[in-house]
Amino acid sequence: MSLNTGAEGDPVFARGEIVYHLRIQDDPKQARFRDWLLSDIGKRTIESFAPDQGPPFSASFEVASAEASEVIDGNTALGEALSMTHCGRCHVIGPQNRMNGLGSTPSFAVLRTLPDWDERFQAFFALNPHPAFTQIEGLTPPFDPSRPSPIHPVEMTLDDLDAILAFVSVISAADLGAPLQHQ
Repeated sequence: MSLNTGAEGDPVFARGEIVYHLRIQDDPKQARFRDWLLSDIGKRTIESFAPDQGPPFSASFEVASAEASEVIDGNTALGEALSMTHCGRCHVIGPQNRMNGLGSTPSFAVLRTLPDWDERFQAFFALNPHPAFTQIEGLTPPFDPSRPSPIHPVEMTLDDLDAILAFVSVISAADLGAPLQHQ
């Protein structure tokens, strides 16, 4: 376990302009300590400590993202249209089809909250249930004639996939609220 002022680890408290990050190993005790630091009780404990010199510690701070949100080059308008055509029959793409997605499929805004959203979208055609009905020209093998797609297939090109990625890179992630706290 280490405490550092770099961007590695979980931001746990600040003093002045310096934000301290806690990096833990795969150890349940360290994870429990980190969770305590991030809990309401841990934050109140940090804020109640009064150092003899210098500014006080704070558990309320903004962390500037060191990693800028990646925007993927491509035709976002085409990507939005393709998303509605190919993905909108199951996923909520945005306000224009907010009542039309399947309840069991996450919206694009929810998927956008995942740290690996870009990897998931780049390889969606290989992630279940998509292989059963998705064909990417020049990339995926054709369906076995004895096992055809159970629904009308989604057929697209790599350029179509790039456009969808460009569109998804500019939509806002859903606000899912604060993580659940438990004791």
